Amino acid sequence: MSIAIPESRDIRSLTESFSQAALQIGYRHHAIVELSDALHPASIHIIALQYPSAWIEHYSRNDYVNIDPVHQAAFRYSTPFAWSDLATSNSREQHVLIEAEDAGLDNGISIPLHQPHGRVLLISLCGTAPTHDADSKWRNAYLLSMQFHLQFQSVRMRSPIPPSVHLTDREQLCLTWVARGKSSWVIANMLDISKYTVDFHIENAMAKLNTRSRTFAAVKATRQGLIFP
Repeated sequence: MSIAIPESRDIRSLTESFSQAALQIGYRHHAIVELSDALHPASIHIIALQYPSAWIEHYSRNDYVNIDPVHQAAFRYSTPFAWSDLATSNSREQHVLIEAEDAGLDNGISIPLHQPHGRVLLISLCGTAPTHDADSKWRNAYLLSMQFHLQFQSVRMRSPIPPSVHLTDREQLCLTWVARGKSSWVIANMLDISKYTVDFHIENAMAKLNTRSRTFAAVKATRQGLIFP
C-alpha cells in the first residue's frame, strides 16, 4: 500500500493529513516531537500528539518525560526502532513501556530524523499495527514519516498564521513549561510562585484554547505560534 500526504499549507493541516495516513496503514496513535538534548527533557517540543487523553494525563502527572526510554533512544538510533527492542537501563524505564502498552499504545515504532545542531525530529506510531507483514508496515511508516519531515520543513519556513487567541505573559510562560514536560510543582519552584497560581494560569489558557487538557493546550498554543518551546 502506498500512502501519500497531500501538500499542506500549514502545520495544522499537515498533522491532520499525517493522522489520516497513519490510520490507513493501521496505526491509531502517534506522536511527533522535536528533541534537542538527550539529557534535558525540558528541550522537548510537541508538534502533534494523538494519544489517549488518560495516558497523556498519567504520563504528565508522573513526569515520565524524564525517564521515557523512547526519547533517549532517539539520539542513539539513526534508523527506525521498535519499542519492544529497546534495552532499558532500569525498571522505571521498563515500567513506562509496559504501562504504555497497557494503555493501548502497543506495537510502538519510532522514526528518528536527525537535524542540524543535534536536534531530532522523532515520529512515533503505535496501536494495533502490524498484524501481518511487519516489514511492509515499517516501510510505510518510514516513508510516511519522511513525507511529513519534508513538508514540515517547508511549512515551517513560511510566516506563521497570526494567532486568534491572546495569552498573558504568565499564561505563555506556564504553557511553555508544560510543553517542555514540566509538572505544576516544578514550574512553581522555577518561577518562585505557588502551585495554585501555576494551575490558575494554565487553566485560563486551557479555557481560551477550548481544551480540558493542559498538554493539548500546549500543543494548540505551539501550533498557533503563541508559544515557542
